[in-house]
Amino acid sequence: MAKKRSLHLMLIIRLMTVSLVVSILVAGIVLRNEQIRVFNMARDKAQMRTGMLRMLIMEHLDSPGLGDHGAVQKMLSSMAYGANLDAGHYVYARILDPQFREAASIIDRDYERIDEIIQYAGSRNLEYFSAVRQPEIAWINVGPKRYVHAIVPFTNSHNVTAAYMEGYFASTPQEERAALWNLIRAVLIATGTVIATSLLLYPFIVQLMRRIERLSLNLLDSNMEMLRVIGSAIAKRDSDTDIHNFRVTIYSVKIAETLDLDEQMIRTLIKGAFLHDVGKIGIRDNILLKPGRLDENEFDEMKKHVQHGMEIVNRSSWLKESLSVVGSHHEKYEGNGYPEGLAGKSIPLLARIFAVADVFDALTSHRPYKQPLSFNETIDILIKGRGIHFDPEISTIEGSSSYHRHDGN
Repeated sequence: MAKKRSLHLMLIIRLMTVSLVVSILVAGIVLRNEQIRVFNMARDKAQMRTGMLRMLIMEHLDSPGLGDHGAVQKMLSSMAYGANLDAGHYVYARILDPQFREAASIIDRDYERIDEIIQYAGSRNLEYFSAVRQPEIAWINVGPKRYVHAIVPFTNSHNVTAAYMEGYFASTPQEERAALWNLIRAVLIATGTVIATSLLLYPFIVQLMRRIERLSLNLLDSNMEMLRVIGSAIAKRDSDTDIHNFRVTIYSVKIAETLDLDEQMIRTLIKGAFLHDVGKIGIRDNILLKPGRLDENEFDEMKKHVQHGMEIVNRSSWLKESLSVVGSHHEKYEGNGYPEGLAGKSIPLLARIFAVADVFDALTSHRPYKQPLSFNETIDILIKGRGIHFDPEISTIEGSSSYHRHDGN
């Protein structure tokens, strides 16, 4: 039940995360579109009023030094204050003659941020205007607010630049509120759509996840059965029973849990424990089942089961994790084991754990060539092998825990 609640909670969190991500993406897109819309609207209005102003002062553009500056000022003021302020307006604008001397200007003193704009405009290099051949209209940030900034060269009837106009066009609060509401509306619609779709799909997703869980469990059962079958196949040849694989696996897992190994390493150890001697399937029966001690040549042949085992498990991506145990469980801590002669901590940890469990089971079990040793005899051998055959830390764990069981504590 707890696992199901966890599954549902994970699914809900992921759906909410998707909703949040979609909302953020939609908000970004809508914000960008609203910025473009507001800019285009303000730009069009600014261009229209600038064009009207140029027509109104055309006769002054043809006069030297812009003629009557008072008349130019009057025309500029009428353009600004005669406009519909609800549609946005120039909060600051000025007309400069070709020598960049101010001929006329308008300042909306009622605008709350007008001082920021005046200060910003006063800091600009006016000689930049001489390089402007076509109207330049763009967004510009002054303080925390954005304006449509226009630099427009005014040509006279002879198509000669006779003046420059610079203006800062502010959108109305109504337009800004409309853009904000459009943004909020779009985000709410997108979020609501995602949540509604998620609620509709939720039962189907849960059903699908349950089916995937069942298939995963079936796959795990199949893999574990494959481990048991492969381990049992070689155990039948070697000792006529597969209980050895279960015993060494239980011993190994107990040691691993005492060492606080994580679940992934324990799963890998289980694979290695079941398959540690899988390579013996490639050893001839006259050597594998010989009742007496192997001679040197026979023992060299027996050693090859490690290489055979590595070749077998290396062919499966799922079984490949067991390589550390299959390939190194006959290494000895002092370095005189096989096949690599590894020593100390260079031997994989899982192989060092398994070596203790394997030897413990081998000594206490009946084999064709030996009788089982007693528990106490086996423990004595493990203790003597610390730092020689076994990792002293691991063999200490096995030895001490075994003594406790023997003493009944």
